[in-house]
Amino acid sequence: MEWQASYACGALLMPATEVRAAMKNYLLIEKSTGALPIASSESAGLVGHIAEAFDVSPEAAQIRLTRLGILQFAKH
Repeated sequence: MEWQASYACGALLMPATEVRAAMKNYLLIEKSTGALPIASSESAGLVGHIAEAFDVSPEAAQIRLTRLGILQFAKH
């Protein structure tokens, strides 16, 4: 049940449609495309942008972006 509460809170604070719109605006400025590796400088900038735009912590923004498939862990 804890993960459900976490997911619901993230969805309420950072609705998917608005996150994707903010991400697209940011990526147009930064010239990045596709899913970003979670450990990249581009993803760090995007996380900061989303955290500021939605007034949440960078950790919450990173989790939400990962759950939406915008950030990805490196594949081995």
